[in-house]
Amino acid sequence: MRFFSFLRPAFTILLTISTLFGCTSEFSDSPRIGGGGLGTISSANIGSQEFGSFPSSKFPWELWQVGRDLKGEVINDPFIVKGDELNKKGEAKEALNYYQRAAAQQLAFPIKEALAIRISSSQLSLDQAKEALVTLSQYFRINNLDVSNVEARFSVIFAYAYGRIGDLDQSLAWFSRVHKIVEGKGSYGHSATLGSSLLLRTIPDKELIEIDQIWSSDQFISTVIGHERARRSRMGGTFEVVSKEKPFWSALSKGSNLVTQNSIINNSEAHSLEQISGSPDVVGVLLPLTGRFSNLGTNTLNGITLSFQDTQKKLKVLAKDTQGDSTFAVAAVDQLLAESLPSVVLGPLLSEPATTVVPILRERGIPNLTFSKKDSPIYGGTAFQIGASSASQIESLLNTTASVLNIKRYGIVYSQDSNGYEFLRDFRRYAAEMGLKISYEAGYGNDYRESFVKIAEEIEKTDVEAIFFPDEIDKATVLFSNIKPSFRKSVKALGSASWDNPQKLNAARTLLEGAIFVSPFFLKSQNELNKKFNEIYKKQYGIDPDFLAAQGFDAGTIALAALSRKQSEGLSFIDAFRAIDNYHGLTGKISVTPDGSIRRLFSIIQVSENGLKEIIPAQTQSISAVDF
Repeated sequence: MRFFSFLRPAFTILLTISTLFGCTSEFSDSPRIGGGGLGTISSANIGSQEFGSFPSSKFPWELWQVGRDLKGEVINDPFIVKGDELNKKGEAKEALNYYQRAAAQQLAFPIKEALAIRISSSQLSLDQAKEALVTLSQYFRINNLDVSNVEARFSVIFAYAYGRIGDLDQSLAWFSRVHKIVEGKGSYGHSATLGSSLLLRTIPDKELIEIDQIWSSDQFISTVIGHERARRSRMGGTFEVVSKEKPFWSALSKGSNLVTQNSIINNSEAHSLEQISGSPDVVGVLLPLTGRFSNLGTNTLNGITLSFQDTQKKLKVLAKDTQGDSTFAVAAVDQLLAESLPSVVLGPLLSEPATTVVPILRERGIPNLTFSKKDSPIYGGTAFQIGASSASQIESLLNTTASVLNIKRYGIVYSQDSNGYEFLRDFRRYAAEMGLKISYEAGYGNDYRESFVKIAEEIEKTDVEAIFFPDEIDKATVLFSNIKPSFRKSVKALGSASWDNPQKLNAARTLLEGAIFVSPFFLKSQNELNKKFNEIYKKQYGIDPDFLAAQGFDAGTIALAALSRKQSEGLSFIDAFRAIDNYHGLTGKISVTPDGSIRRLFSIIQVSENGLKEIIPAQTQSISAVDF
């Protein structure tokens, strides 16, 4: 049986199981798809392991859950239970024995599937890559499954196993498949990036150039090769190609030399000798700590400080003052880099300093999370924007109003300036993506009072169910006061984060009752995380936290999570950061998309006669911490 071809260069390499062990089963075109005994065991230990956790040694392919099949159902087979207990302790050889004994029984398909993962994974962990390929090949052949049935968790094992036996072509094809299946996200995504990066460290320069040409049409593999070539160029030819005698992932094993581990894994090479020797990770902070924006910078820094307060990880925070000015921001970066080479930089806060600073940090390969709200082409690669952008506000607003309130027809009234046009652009984009209708659009200039009279007359003739006004509340009250009360009651007034002003909302509550707006940080949220943060912040600083303080806390928290994962799993900060699936924080839900951009969903608040209340979609009612 032959399998489908997938993401291959122009040539193919055919392998057969006979080339591995002298038998006759055939391996096919790329990516290609690749025993037991009898005994008895008591079922007394069932349930003693930690269900849903992962094997303790955590090789990059060990992504199956202890005590469960691939659908998440509990496994009761005593052999598998015992094997999982042993695997959890890092005793792969003994675990493999029990898995193979389980395989000798008559089993339902979900259990066969779970065993194929466990046996091949254990074999690979024991550096038995050929055996792992045979296990997988037999499983897919016996069950008449082709490459279209190979999930990410199987594909990861294929990728590492082929890499170990020296079949670079097949290994890269499977790593590419993993990346495509999961769209580069989560544990599987970073496992593919990590594995392909490590594998390329075993390839001599001349061969790497040839491989680059062959894989030029595969965006993922081409990018990884580009990172490796750039790394070698930065090292000025002083690197050594990693030996193929040991597994190419051996730098990840416990007890491996830290210098070797960091030099192999970190694509950006942004590690100082201090960090390699075990000194604290340095977190740079660039904020306006003096000048007219100093209160904004101070509140942000307070939140960042709290996020690092109780961690046991060694950290050194270096905060530099940008004064909210581009020139001073460059000087602040120079001061920061003169003192240390940070693992990550948080800031700047404002868009103009960010535009100047981000390219400087990118040139040095230093990861950067800015708090700027303005969308810009400068983001991507090592630079991330965590500010409350117009796109994130609109996505949050439309997600909630469409799903919870079933609103389908919208109008938008926007200012004819850069801010208004940005909201208009993103509003059109998200409405189109969600299948929503924009029934009315109108812009206004400095003479907005006169314009609002005409706009009110026009909009009353439309079928809109909601009117989005992404400008200040003071102007919103002028617009909606021109709309007839009967029509005003039939539509929802929608506002951006600029409406998040309780005092002004209270003053206009009669006119804007029922209005809905975006709140990047809702102080009165009943979320336990928010309540705890508010309590600690006020106790420490004597005032209630604002959005910037909460955003600083969230930025510090996800940066800390990425730093911890970088250290524990040998990832670069960028790979660890991009592996963030969901973080339910103080300022809403944060995730990293496949292209490396940050997606944010904020709280949506409604004005009622009893005050402000949060609208919580059913699917987001549960609150969790960082989810990797």
